[in-house]
Amino acid sequence: MLADSKTGNTTTYPAGTEIFAEGSDGNSLIYIISGSVKIIKQGIEIARREACELVGEMSLLESEPRSASVVAETDCEIREFSREEFASAIQETPELALTVMQNLSKKLRESDIIRLEELEHKNLTLTVKNKQLSEINSFLEELISQSSAAILIVDEHGRIRRSNPASDKIFWLENRDTKRSIFELFTNMNPIHQMWRSMSTRWSGECVIVNGKKQRSVFASVSRLQSKDNSNEYLLICEDISEIKRLNEQILRLERVSTAYGVASEIAHDIKNYLAAIQGYFELLQNGYSEEFRARHTKHISMIDKAIADMSDYVESVMSGGPDTATVTSCNLVQTIDALTRFLQPQTRFADIDFVTKLDPDFPKALQLDEAQIHRALLNILMNAADALQRVSDDRGKVIEVELHHDSQQARVILVISDNGCGIEPELLKNLFHKKITTKKRGHGIGLITVRKIIEAHGGNVVVESTPDVGSKFIISLPA
Repeated sequence: MLADSKTGNTTTYPAGTEIFAEGSDGNSLIYIISGSVKIIKQGIEIARREACELVGEMSLLESEPRSASVVAETDCEIREFSREEFASAIQETPELALTVMQNLSKKLRESDIIRLEELEHKNLTLTVKNKQLSEINSFLEELISQSSAAILIVDEHGRIRRSNPASDKIFWLENRDTKRSIFELFTNMNPIHQMWRSMSTRWSGECVIVNGKKQRSVFASVSRLQSKDNSNEYLLICEDISEIKRLNEQILRLERVSTAYGVASEIAHDIKNYLAAIQGYFELLQNGYSEEFRARHTKHISMIDKAIADMSDYVESVMSGGPDTATVTSCNLVQTIDALTRFLQPQTRFADIDFVTKLDPDFPKALQLDEAQIHRALLNILMNAADALQRVSDDRGKVIEVELHHDSQQARVILVISDNGCGIEPELLKNLFHKKITTKKRGHGIGLITVRKIIEAHGGNVVVESTPDVGSKFIISLPA
């Protein structure tokens, strides 16, 4: 009907020609007599129209800019009606109004279907995304729950808003006080204050946390969060690095020990050469002794020979790294101690000291010991006793007492070495057998560490009791 109308202007457009542009004045209706056109919105083709179809119906209802461009897809013939021309055509042929309304209704239905399809697609996409988001949230919750690091959300005062189970363990929060600040446990720094000082929204570093006598080293990371009510909240993540630090310290200690052992081996090698020279000179001296002198001093000559041999064995053990365990043989501990005290008494540092020995009648005559190692341990203790006695006045009777007891029920022997010297300060007693501690001007602090290692290698233990200005007592327990 519109093709036969006497109103409107008919125009032919070659393929690719723009009939009207998006945003141009919308004041006319277009009827396609032949050919086809494309409707393009924001550079995207959204529809196409063919012969006997209408384009631009909305311009009959409102004077708004075109919402899309129309471009000839093929060579086409177009009849364009202004609002007035279309009104005139309706008067000639009233059925035209119904045709336009039907055409507009069809497009609206198509648009609704398209929109419904788009909504269904978007709803499906949202459903998939929500499922993925739910899976991610579940994974993150499980990850946070199983994490060995403490993960907390705190306010600016350090009060906990949320936390994972590891937080209770690392921060000792079994009996949590929600009003207490978590930062009270940080002894050396407040992570939030550190973040503020760095003028950043994030900070990380090593911290120390303390709760009573309990202490931990942690690596802390804090970052600022934006809460819904615009209050300041912070994400605090802390990982316990106490064990790592302890292992690192052990590695450093082992490296120092390795270096010290290398130096000790070099020194021991030189000492071994000197001992060989001493042994040679002593043998030459013995050749010059008279038979009468040898008979009179047989025991002393034997003791000197044994001392040189023991020193050589000890130096050899230092050069080879030292035995991890004792090499035991049958040994008479009473005779070992008697020989040791006889050897020490003539020395200058023992000259004004009395040795007193007390022996249980049933003390075993034979024990399974590494005699050379036990000799070293006892020598260390007796030397320390002599040094302690040198620090007290001569008017005090200086005594070193050696007691040998047998505990048959426990199958143990107890060796007690006591002196009435200057004693040991209480703060030193705790680490006496474990750390290098010395009060001597030229002391190195490893003697008692060596004593402990030797006694423990024999399956025994050693403890010390001491009172300043009264004296010290070393108690050694060994298997019988």
